[in-house]
Amino acid sequence: MRFTFAIFLLVIGVCLGETNIWNSFRSKINNIRKKVSSNLKEILEVKNEEYPKFCHNLKCPKFTIKSKGDGYEERCYEESTWATTSIQAPHTQKTSFRPMFQTLFKYISGENDQKVKIPMTVPVLVAMKMSTDKNDSLDIKMHFFVPPTNLTIPKPTSDAVKILNYPKVCTYVRVFGGYQMEINKNLLYQRKKLTNALDKAGLKYQESLMVYAGYDSPWKVFHRHNEIMLGVKSEETNMPSILSNEISPHVQSNDVV
Repeated sequence: MRFTFAIFLLVIGVCLGETNIWNSFRSKINNIRKKVSSNLKEILEVKNEEYPKFCHNLKCPKFTIKSKGDGYEERCYEESTWATTSIQAPHTQKTSFRPMFQTLFKYISGENDQKVKIPMTVPVLVAMKMSTDKNDSLDIKMHFFVPPTNLTIPKPTSDAVKILNYPKVCTYVRVFGGYQMEINKNLLYQRKKLTNALDKAGLKYQESLMVYAGYDSPWKVFHRHNEIMLGVKSEETNMPSILSNEISPHVQSNDVV
């Protein structure tokens, strides 16, 4: 009887010991989990701070905000690389962005010398100015941003796509909402709103070039983010370099509506 009771106490002691060991082990696991969660949170916060919220966690050009005013802000962008395609279109008619977008989308979908898919970036940038060759035409160039990389940038297999590098540039920016899928009266209206704000502030800007930046997919309905840009007019910045006179003969504007 005494021997049985002793065995019983021994078993209870072992069980209690194992329970304490398990509790200690579980406590250590929870502490490790909390530390990992905290570190992961810090990493994600750094990642989110790397790009503005309107970039939607996609890579986009880095810039600093130099000043803000009523209806505009001044940004200075770092050197950047872009995949581009160009068309000419009548300035008196609406011109859809679709043909240019499809050309660049094919490039990032694998139509390149490495046959690789390239992640989508923002913004989709569209630069416009009156053609020097034809008085009734616009020179239009669409851009997809190419993030900085130590790897070799895939070369386009289509002559319609060019890879261009731009220097540092400062711009005045106006943000507006809604759908903007083409060059139309609303785009000119937004430009007028920006020029009015800059004129009121007594600021000089480059009038020959207008740049549109879109950040949202066509499927996003609410809280869309669009921008209209005009270059800061100074001896140090020259935004018209973003749109050369070279227009690819392989791309035509067949979607004028």
